[in-house]
Amino acid sequence: MTAVILVACLGYCLRPVVEEGVVAAKGISGEREGSVYTIIRFHETGVNPKISDWRSLFPNTTRLTAQAEAQLKWRYTDIRYIVNVRTEIRTMGYYASKEDFNSVEPGDAVRFRILHRRDPTIKIVEVLHRETG
Repeated sequence: MTAVILVACLGYCLRPVVEEGVVAAKGISGEREGSVYTIIRFHETGVNPKISDWRSLFPNTTRLTAQAEAQLKWRYTDIRYIVNVRTEIRTMGYYASKEDFNSVEPGDAVRFRILHRRDPTIKIVEVLHRETG
């Protein structure tokens, strides 16, 4: 009986908690020859590109198309998407799926979950408010 209660408690305690925050930045990194490189970073006040042809990959947008992703995967292995979220307590960077990366913009108020995997991963539940600029 005690084991059943313990397992039930662990299941409840390890459930992802829904939080709210603001997307402070989002970026893409890639690995090449054993080193990790920041490819591009979008933040609330602009863009910090680390590649010269970033405008052709992101024409007037911060979303990554399948074609642009294929170009990046040709240059880098292990492409990773990162979303930084600012809450009342802290600002943290989390890995994200391409879909979640593309669903948010810096400045967006979001509701999200942190999935406890090998690397902390964010799951966007809802965009609460989109900054217009």
